[in-house]
Amino acid sequence: AGFVHQAVMADLPQAQEAKTLLAATTAALRRRNEEKEKQLRALQEQKAGKGEEALAARFQDVMRLIEEGKKANAEGLDAEGATKTSRAQKAYEKAVALFREAREVVAEILRTSKDVDLLAAAKEKVPELDRWLVIGYDNLGHLWAIEFSFREALKWLNKALAIDPND
Repeated sequence: AGFVHQAVMADLPQAQEAKTLLAATTAALRRRNEEKEKQLRALQEQKAGKGEEALAARFQDVMRLIEEGKKANAEGLDAEGATKTSRAQKAYEKAVALFREAREVVAEILRTSKDVDLLAAAKEKVPELDRWLVIGYDNLGHLWAIEFSFREALKWLNKALAIDPND
């Protein structure tokens, strides 16, 4: 009886009209969904582009941090030469903090960027930053050894050795 009822209903003009409307509605929904997907892809691409721009700006921060770290390290050397150990300690610790921050930004860029040029530039900075970190740790270790605080000296020298065991 169910089949007979459906067969009779399929022959009615309203059923044919309903099928036509349903097909038109389905096509319209499909077009809307395709357009939304297109818009979403464009938005994601735009965000990815902005993400790369932000990473490029962060790389410029790395360059600034390196320069500030070098300056702080030089200030530490000057203070140590003038036997102002507390001033030297603060300058070396500032330099180490700047180099570590720069190293973290480089690691973020290497982890997230898709820009080949940016990745290459960041990768080139890794050995330089590691070298500067070793210098900073070594300076702090040496400073503490002069002060006969050998535990503190070993702490800093071991950090340098962890980066470059051949230093």
